[in-house]
Amino acid sequence: MSLINPQDVIEYTEIEAVKNRGSKLSNDIMQAEAKVFEIVGHDFSNLEKYPDLPEKAKLALILWAEYYAIIATDTGNKTGKKAEAFDDYSYTNGSMKEPDTDSLLRTYIEDGSSGERKVTLRIRGL
Repeated sequence: MSLINPQDVIEYTEIEAVKNRGSKLSNDIMQAEAKVFEIVGHDFSNLEKYPDLPEKAKLALILWAEYYAIIATDTGNKTGKKAEAFDDYSYTNGSMKEPDTDSLLRTYIEDGSSGERKVTLRIRGL
Protein backbone atom coordinates (compact mmCIF):
# COMPACT_ATOMS: atom_id res chain seq x y z
CA MET A 1 0.00 0.00 0.00
CA SER A 2 1.31 3.43 -0.94
CA LEU A 3 2.05 6.11 1.62
CA ILE A 4 0.40 8.75 -0.56
CA ASN A 5 -2.35 8.45 -3.13
CA PRO A 6 -2.96 10.02 -6.55
CA GLN A 7 -5.39 12.51 -5.03
CA ASP A 8 -2.60 13.91 -2.82
CA VAL A 9 -0.53 14.65 -5.93
CA ILE A 10 -3.50 16.03 -7.88
CA GLU A 11 -4.40 18.40 -5.04
CA TYR A 12 -0.79 19.64 -4.81
CA THR A 13 0.13 20.12 -8.46
CA GLU A 14 -0.87 22.97 -10.73
CA ILE A 15 0.26 21.13 -13.86
CA GLU A 16 -2.63 19.83 -15.95
CA ALA A 17 -0.56 17.05 -17.53
CA VAL A 18 0.08 15.63 -14.06
CA LYS A 19 -3.58 15.90 -13.07
CA ASN A 20 -4.56 14.02 -16.24
CA ARG A 21 -2.23 11.04 -15.69
CA GLY A 22 -5.09 8.92 -14.36
CA SER A 23 -4.06 5.47 -13.19
CA LYS A 24 -0.48 6.08 -14.38
CA LEU A 25 -0.06 8.44 -11.42
CA SER A 26 0.07 5.33 -9.19
CA ASN A 27 3.22 4.26 -11.06
CA ASP A 28 4.73 7.71 -10.56
CA ILE A 29 4.02 7.36 -6.84
CA MET A 30 5.69 3.95 -6.82
CA GLN A 31 8.83 5.51 -8.34
CA ALA A 32 8.68 8.36 -5.82
CA GLU A 33 8.48 5.93 -2.91
CA ALA A 34 11.44 3.95 -4.22
CA LYS A 35 13.46 7.17 -4.50
CA VAL A 36 12.56 8.46 -1.02
CA PHE A 37 13.14 5.03 0.56
CA GLU A 38 16.58 4.96 -1.09
CA ILE A 39 17.39 8.43 0.25
CA VAL A 40 16.31 7.80 3.85
CA GLY A 41 17.28 4.13 4.05
CA HIS A 42 13.88 2.82 5.24
CA ASP A 43 10.22 2.73 4.22
CA PHE A 44 8.54 4.45 7.21
CA SER A 45 6.96 1.13 8.24
CA ASN A 46 8.31 1.26 11.82
CA LEU A 47 5.05 2.14 13.59
CA GLU A 48 6.78 2.84 16.89
CA LYS A 49 8.98 5.45 15.27
CA TYR A 50 6.47 6.63 12.64
CA PRO A 51 2.87 6.00 13.76
CA ASP A 52 1.85 8.49 11.05
CA LEU A 53 3.76 9.54 7.96
CA PRO A 54 5.59 12.78 8.81
CA GLU A 55 4.32 15.80 6.85
CA LYS A 56 7.79 16.59 5.50
CA ALA A 57 8.17 13.05 4.19
CA LYS A 58 4.70 13.23 2.63
CA LEU A 59 5.60 16.46 0.84
CA ALA A 60 8.85 14.92 -0.41
CA LEU A 61 6.90 11.95 -1.79
CA ILE A 62 4.44 14.27 -3.53
CA LEU A 63 7.25 16.34 -5.05
CA TRP A 64 9.00 13.25 -6.39
CA ALA A 65 5.72 11.80 -7.75
CA GLU A 66 4.99 15.09 -9.51
CA TYR A 67 8.53 15.09 -10.94
CA TYR A 68 8.18 11.55 -12.33
CA ALA A 69 4.75 12.40 -13.78
CA ILE A 70 6.16 15.46 -15.54
CA ILE A 71 9.09 13.48 -16.92
CA ALA A 72 6.72 10.77 -18.18
CA THR A 73 4.51 13.30 -19.99
CA ASP A 74 7.38 15.29 -21.53
CA THR A 75 7.24 14.19 -25.16
CA GLY A 76 10.23 16.38 -26.02
CA ASN A 77 12.41 14.21 -23.79
CA LYS A 78 11.17 11.03 -25.46
CA THR A 79 11.66 12.25 -29.02
CA GLY A 80 14.97 13.94 -28.30
CA LYS A 81 13.74 17.30 -29.59
CA LYS A 82 15.27 20.28 -27.84
CA ALA A 83 13.48 23.04 -29.74
CA GLU A 84 10.76 23.46 -32.35
CA ALA A 85 9.43 26.45 -34.26
CA PHE A 86 6.12 26.90 -36.09
CA ASP A 87 5.57 30.22 -37.88
CA ASP A 88 5.68 32.78 -35.06
CA TYR A 89 5.63 30.21 -32.22
CA SER A 90 8.70 28.54 -30.77
CA TYR A 91 9.25 26.05 -27.98
CA THR A 92 12.45 25.13 -26.17
CA ASN A 93 12.63 21.99 -24.10
CA GLY A 94 14.65 22.73 -20.95
CA SER A 95 16.05 20.01 -18.80
CA MET A 96 14.08 19.61 -15.60
CA LYS A 97 15.94 19.44 -12.33
CA GLU A 98 15.13 16.83 -9.72
CA PRO A 99 13.25 18.16 -6.70
CA ASP A 100 15.47 19.25 -3.82
CA THR A 101 14.06 17.28 -0.91
CA ASP A 102 17.25 17.05 1.14
CA SER A 103 16.08 19.52 3.77
CA LEU A 104 12.70 17.80 4.04
CA LEU A 105 14.16 14.32 4.50
CA ARG A 106 17.34 15.08 6.45
CA THR A 107 15.90 14.19 9.88
CA TYR A 108 14.61 10.80 8.62
CA ILE A 109 17.87 9.53 7.11
CA GLU A 110 19.17 6.40 8.82
CA ASP A 111 22.83 5.43 8.99
CA GLY A 112 24.16 3.71 5.91
CA SER A 113 21.53 4.98 3.48
CA SER A 114 22.40 6.56 0.18
CA GLY A 115 20.89 9.80 1.46
CA GLU A 116 24.12 10.56 3.20
CA ARG A 117 26.10 12.56 0.70
CA LYS A 118 29.58 11.14 0.30
CA VAL A 119 32.31 13.17 -1.30
CA THR A 120 35.25 11.62 -3.06
CA LEU A 121 38.31 13.78 -3.46
CA ARG A 122 41.13 12.80 -5.77
CA ILE A 123 44.42 14.62 -5.59
CA ARG A 124 47.07 14.28 -8.24
CA GLY A 125 50.65 15.25 -7.59
CA LEU A 126 52.27 17.66 -9.98
